[in-house]
Amino acid sequence: DGSPTKRVMITLPASFGSAKPRMIGGWKAKVVTKADGSRQVIWNATGDPLPDDQFADFGISVKWPTTEGEVALPTVQTCIKGKVAWIGDDVPTVDVGPASGGGH
Repeated sequence: DGSPTKRVMITLPASFGSAKPRMIGGWKAKVVTKADGSRQVIWNATGDPLPDDQFADFGISVKWPTTEGEVALPTVQTCIKGKVAWIGDDVPTVDVGPASGGGH
């Protein structure tokens, strides 16, 4: 509702072998590995937050799970005023397909 974004956090399940966040100017990124093996990829604005009328690509390079199927990626966007949590029925998902090629 017009409030700038100051933090984005995406949770990857333990089935992902690794995670490397895309570096974004004006943001600091880190990966936190939890006791259950899941990873939280977190970006925090280090300067001005992201205005509501703009967007940024919060990309992640990952080692994909070996098991095929839909994988949920709970995501929380924290703004100056409030936050939006995409969890439950609103959670973003990726569909992991069969491996192809030489494993690259």
